[in-house]
Amino acid sequence: MLVRIVGNLVSNALKYTKHGGVLVAARQRGQRVRIDIVDTGMGIHAEHQQRIFDEFYQIAAAGRSAERGMGLGLATVQRLTDLLGAEVRLTSVVGRGTWVQVYLPLFQTDSDPVQKA
Repeated sequence: MLVRIVGNLVSNALKYTKHGGVLVAARQRGQRVRIDIVDTGMGIHAEHQQRIFDEFYQIAAAGRSAERGMGLGLATVQRLTDLLGAEVRLTSVVGRGTWVQVYLPLFQTDSDPVQKA
């Protein structure tokens, strides 16, 4: 599920970034892991920022690729993060890019050396 989440987010970032780049990072924050996907793409207007996680929702905008998807990639991200007990946050500025953060609970098992130490 995590591979699908990150894959969908990176795919979108690459699709809408014509200049600049995409950064993917992960770091532990307390009892969670935060995954950041940051791009220098076209950005998302404020009125669309919550709706883009809805199934079949697509933004009609200049600069969007001709090979439009079905509007399920980010809905899948939202659904999978919910299943994992995770949280997804989005910050975006039109013309500057988008920053998506995924907060995952940090799971430890009996065989985890961190827990035994």
